[in-house]
Amino acid sequence: FGALANVPMGRDDAEDQKNQLYRYSLFKGKDCALYYLNKEGKAPTKNSLLSLTDNGYDIISYNHHILNWLEKCLSIVKTGSIVENVIKQYQILIKNLTNTMDKQLENNLNDLIVKNLSEAKYIHSHYEKAVNSIREKLRNAIYDKIKTLELPTYVYLGNDVTHVHSQIWLSSDMLDNKNTQFGLESFSGKGNNNGRIFIGLFSHKNNYDALRDGDYRLNSYWPLVSDIKTPNNNPLNLNSTATLEKLSTDSDYFNELVNSICDQVTDFVNTYYALFE
Repeated sequence: FGALANVPMGRDDAEDQKNQLYRYSLFKGKDCALYYLNKEGKAPTKNSLLSLTDNGYDIISYNHHILNWLEKCLSIVKTGSIVENVIKQYQILIKNLTNTMDKQLENNLNDLIVKNLSEAKYIHSHYEKAVNSIREKLRNAIYDKIKTLELPTYVYLGNDVTHVHSQIWLSSDMLDNKNTQFGLESFSGKGNNNGRIFIGLFSHKNNYDALRDGDYRLNSYWPLVSDIKTPNNNPLNLNSTATLEKLSTDSDYFNELVNSICDQVTDFVNTYYALFE
């Protein structure tokens, strides 16, 4: 038997979590091997190993071990079966993400989709449902957390993630009287700002001055916004497959991101609410 530590394949900058491989080794048991799977077969970081030595794990890669295994699988499955088609799709996906797919394989992928439109439609629809469930889970977790914060506003949910502009709104009686509110948008991975999530002032007034470095005017509806950053200080975009995968599989990262977003929302709201008092 084998336990698997998997580095997200779609990210060149993906890093091991602290003590990641070591923690896996604690649960694998004496009759179970530990494998470190990543795109090109690189070694784990010292941050991941802690006291784990080289003989405590084996390194395998997508672009060699997994692709070779898939080739062997194709040699034994029934020709023309759904299983064969799924394996071919996964094979093409890996070659694309590991930059080993040539033009002929791209053409094969197109042919495969055309010949299996019903299956492709089914996979696409369920993919959308899966990623939207992750986005909505994050939106609701942030909403629940904001409700516990000491802010001069109340909070309510806007459009859900099936809408292009999906938000969380923060307002007050005073802001309502000024036709202004704070908004956290968009959880759909689409919308303004190329899908990046931001906290901003939603108002038709256009002459607000930025009180912090990095805050800026987005458009006539959002005269002041601030990009939400991940714990690694990168812009948060829920169109990123790697981010969605990590949110789905890593509860520590999920909670860390929720707390980080709420801290950024708190700072923005407290800074700019004073403009209306």
